[in-house]
Amino acid sequence: MMDEVIDEKTGNSVDVGNRVNVNADSNFIVYNPSADKLHDDPNVALFFLEKDLRQGTENFIHRNSSIYRKSTKFNTFFSNSKSGPKFLPRNVVDAIPFSSAKISETLKHFSIEPNSQDAQTMMKTIKECEEPAVKGETKYCATSLESMVDFANSQLGTNIKALATETKKEAPKQLYTVVAGVHKMASPKSVAFHSEAYVHAVYYCHQTSDTTAHVVPLVGKYKVKVDAVAVCHKDTSQWNPKHIAFQMLKVKPGSVPICHFIPQDHVLWVQN
Repeated sequence: MMDEVIDEKTGNSVDVGNRVNVNADSNFIVYNPSADKLHDDPNVALFFLEKDLRQGTENFIHRNSSIYRKSTKFNTFFSNSKSGPKFLPRNVVDAIPFSSAKISETLKHFSIEPNSQDAQTMMKTIKECEEPAVKGETKYCATSLESMVDFANSQLGTNIKALATETKKEAPKQLYTVVAGVHKMASPKSVAFHSEAYVHAVYYCHQTSDTTAHVVPLVGKYKVKVDAVAVCHKDTSQWNPKHIAFQMLKVKPGSVPICHFIPQDHVLWVQN
């Protein structure tokens, strides 16, 4: 079994030896159109209506609750942490099964106990990747940086760029105000890559129709500045009616566009 590989992005060695902890706090539930559970996850506060994506919005979004009318702010949390799982080289991950049918072989490769929480988390991610796409969606799970770029190219062409939410420093959960400078991307096409809980970097990738992308400048109560990337889904008619977005916003599938901010460890590729 391989004990060390080199991370392509940083050039640093990555330990994939005897015990690898998997972060079980996956953000996938926020974006999966088939999801129906309301998790106690701070990122559920990131849903809002497209009409509120402007300077002077009057919506206040609070964790695990409905929208309240209160001033011009979003109440949420942005982290600048870069401690998530790293990509492994394509030749390494391509040699390791990524299949529910061969999960035993994968767990053995990483020396993870079959009955452990880490094993359950990995299996959950694999099964989510194996689920069929909803109508109007093209989906794929990227297990390497190269496969991420390849999928983006296949959906958008080669003249593309990556967008990600950026913040200068980490701060406690606080109120954020939308300030001047909201920028709507010209291209109507984008591909979202959502970080999954796994032993190495895995991204749930999907290209959906009828979406718009925005870069939204925010200023926090404690003066934290964030350039947040937001995606608005024009057509939610195929989403699970019990999806947390509908629970939070008190709207029905397909009735109005629904938006969400992209957490820092997620990526949105757009046509340049």
